[in-house]
Amino acid sequence: MATIFDDPEMVEIFEGFLVESNELLDNISHDLMVIESEPGNLDLINQLFRAFHTIKGTSSFMGFEEITSITHHAEDILNKLRKSELS
Repeated sequence: MATIFDDPEMVEIFEGFLVESNELLDNISHDLMVIESEPGNLDLINQLFRAFHTIKGTSSFMGFEEITSITHHAEDILNKLRKSELS
């Protein structure tokens, strides 16, 4: 059975995914700490949403279903916060 690691282009894309995701996760970690003291900061909520959205899209492309599912749930929560449906 072929995997993404059998294709040099996919290996390069995977490596890019790791780099980008690590950067986004660092930002998410920081932003989640800030949001604790600024729960109404809509700009920060939108920033978090975009970070999770980016990870979700790339992980979906890569076929990483569990990561896609987790980030999709995070997006749902953040979207409810953005619409003031959740506090």
